[in-house]
Order: sequence, then C-alpha cells, then structure tokens
Amino acid sequence: MFFAVGSLLFSWLLLRGRMIPLPLAGLGVVASATWIVGLPLQNAGLLPGPLTYAMWILMAAFEVPFALWLIVKGVASPAAAAVGRA
Repeated sequence: MFFAVGSLLFSWLLLRGRMIPLPLAGLGVVASATWIVGLPLQNAGLLPGPLTYAMWILMAAFEVPFALWLIVKGVASPAAAAVGRA
C-alpha cells in the first residue's frame, strides 16, 4: 500500500513537472490510484481475480514504457522545459 501511495505521488509530480509525456504521466496517476483503491478491496476479498489482473496490466502499461523512456530520453530539466516553451 505504501508503494502505491509513493507511486501516485511520484507520478503526480512527473505530471505536474511535465518531465515525461503527459499521457504517460497521466497513465501512471490512474494506475497508481487504481492500486490504492484496489489493494484494500483485494485484501478484504471483495475484488475478484480477473479485476486484479486488470490492475497489474494497467500498472505494467505505465511502468514498462516509463522505464524505456527514462533509458532512452531521460527527463526534461525544469530550465530546459521553460526554454522549450518560450
């Protein structure tokens, strides 16, 4: 649960800072929020198995492209992002 909250905060900062493409950062926010809601429901036995697979797939759809993005492009620094918009 703590990792899901940390992932949500990290994805939110990436979204706000525009350090990675907005759709990718938005997907991270949605995937992390899904985990924050879904994990307690799964532990309580209220979430069936197929829906938990959807949570895993959604997070993988964020983490794999995000990792590749960091390896290939890195993140935009705030100064470079401000110069690029001007």
